Amino acid sequence: MAGGGGNRGYVSIDRTQEQVERRIKRAEQQAFKAGFDTNLSSFLAALLYQYNERDSDLIQKRLDIIRSFIADELDEAVDSLFGGSVAKHTYVDGISDVDSLFIMKAEAVGAIEPSDVVSYIADLASTRLGNSAEVSAGDLAITVRYPEEAMEIQILPAVRDKDGEVKISSADGESWSKITPRRFQQALTKRNQECSGKLIPVIKLAKAILANLPEAQRMTGYHIESLAVSAFRNYTGSTTTHEMLVAFFGQAKQLVRAPIKDSTGQSINVDGYLGEENSNARVRRSFVLERIEKRMRNANSASSLVVWESIFGLDT
Repeated sequence: MAGGGGNRGYVSIDRTQEQVERRIKRAEQQAFKAGFDTNLSSFLAALLYQYNERDSDLIQKRLDIIRSFIADELDEAVDSLFGGSVAKHTYVDGISDVDSLFIMKAEAVGAIEPSDVVSYIADLASTRLGNSAEVSAGDLAITVRYPEEAMEIQILPAVRDKDGEVKISSADGESWSKITPRRFQQALTKRNQECSGKLIPVIKLAKAILANLPEAQRMTGYHIESLAVSAFRNYTGSTTTHEMLVAFFGQAKQLVRAPIKDSTGQSINVDGYLGEENSNARVRRSFVLERIEKRMRNANSASSLVVWESIFGLDT
């Protein structure tokens, strides 16, 4: 009997040692995870700093100069509330990136296509600014680059028609689509406030990730913003940037499958380029968004900053 009791004591001691070892291992894992979270937060913050490091006063002065070139044809300029463009202007940026929306008078634009308006403003700015800036015309927007400061300003032309409605270019650059930019800014601002000011940074990072995709798989900046407004409606999760990024892609992979319809007048137009609900184009983008979400979750599970860097295309 005594021997039996001794054995039970031995087992008890052995189990206690196992418990201690498990606790030590768990503590080490938690410390490692905490260190990873800190490093990941610093990495994302550094990326955002690059995207947002801009002289707002100087940008405003330069926008005023460019506006003066078309003062007679310009009805109104709506400057962005958010500022700061992602590093790659390889596709259309959205309200949170464009520095100013140049709303032209209907009589000044007439019946010409949006691409012609883009070319007109770009050519005029290039001529008037001369060697002080490099002006390029994209499908929808104009980018003015000032080499000395490595600064870029992005301008999106629009038109106010005879009924007072504001229109921007459709995704193909061949026709005009109705939007309500101020209402969309308000919706985006409201949702950003509901997310403790973290939504705009998450949108910028999401765009930076999606800009690395082949052109056929990309989505317009306006569409991404509209998805974000929908994805974070009544959001109650963590407001940590990387966790919100994962949440965005997790929601967007479902939302992208159907046209977004909301009260802003914005989303109905900007995702029409993907066709009807569950079209091939929508399903393909849903798979792409899901793949990115899985890579993020795997990176977090493995506490791998290297994988996160590769998600942003920084592994080359």
